[in-house]
Amino acid sequence: VTIQNDGDVGIGTTLPVSTLDINGSVGYAVITITSATTLTDDHHVILCNNGPYTVTLPSAAASTGRVYYIKNIDTDGDDITVGGNGVETIDGSVTYSLNCEKDVIRIISDGSNWFIIDKDMNEPPTASAGAASSTPTLEEFLR
Repeated sequence: VTIQNDGDVGIGTTLPVSTLDINGSVGYAVITITSATTLTDDHHVILCNNGPYTVTLPSAAASTGRVYYIKNIDTDGDDITVGGNGVETIDGSVTYSLNCEKDVIRIISDGSNWFIIDKDMNEPPTASAGAASSTPTLEEFLR
C-alpha cells in the first residue's frame, strides 16, 4: 500500500494517479438471502432466493455513495421487492420490483435517495411487427 503526500492511495502500485488506485482485482462480499432483509454496510452483492419478500435499503443519508447489486435468483420467478427506507425513493418510486429470475439492479445513494445506475431485466425477446420470430441478441442468448 502506498500513500502519497497528496492523499492518493495505491494498492498494488507505488504511483497512484487517483484518490484510490487499485492495480489488481477487487473482491466483493456475496450474500444469498431467503427472507426479508434490511441491508447494511456488510452487504454488497445480494442474491435473493425463495421469494416473495422485500429487501429494504438502509438510510440513503447514512449511505452516501454506497452501491448495491441486487439479483433475483428465485427459479420460481417470485417477486423480490426493493424498498427505500422511510420516505426515500428509488428513482422516484417508493419500491422497485425484480419480477423474474435473473432480474438485477445496481443502485447508489446520493445521500437523499437511491438511484438505479444499471439494470438487466430478464424479458424474453419479442418478434417485431410482421415477423414470424426474432433472433435473440448475444446477451439474450447467454441468459
